[in-house]
Amino acid sequence: MSAATEDPQTTARPPPGSRAQPSDEPGSGAKGPELDAHFEWRSDVLVVHVTGELDIYTVPSLRRQIARHDRPQTALVVDLLRVTLIDSCGLGLLVSLRNRAAVSERRIALVLVDPRLKNILRITGLADAFVQSVSVDLACAAVAESPTQDVDTESRHTASSIRSDPRHLRGTP
Repeated sequence: MSAATEDPQTTARPPPGSRAQPSDEPGSGAKGPELDAHFEWRSDVLVVHVTGELDIYTVPSLRRQIARHDRPQTALVVDLLRVTLIDSCGLGLLVSLRNRAAVSERRIALVLVDPRLKNILRITGLADAFVQSVSVDLACAAVAESPTQDVDTESRHTASSIRSDPRHLRGTP
């Protein structure tokens, strides 16, 4: 059998729905999921600029990077302006960041303008769990206030219910 007519039964193929992995062959052009994170300190606020896909393949690396940069008693701003995709693992990361912030009475804000991402947060019941802003500057200003000012019993309850009540993930009120 020539190389041009490979037998579909013997050619290794990824399972349906799986993602292509980067190839080691030069010039193959194959790429896997991509994510870039850039960290910036603005006073007592850690800003995480995220670019690319926030999904099952990229979240573990981003989680480790955030853990290396995050400091107690600092507010957190996650810039999602350049995020092209977010799946349940990406949402899970945001929820865990929100829960950690609530436990330590810190503030967290998301920067996003994409109506699709906003809709995902709304449908999953997560929209009210985060301060949302259209720019990094506005988000930093919102979270730079005294962390105990806005983190009240209702915010802690919201974080607790996100952790323990899966109904929000199904979009039920």
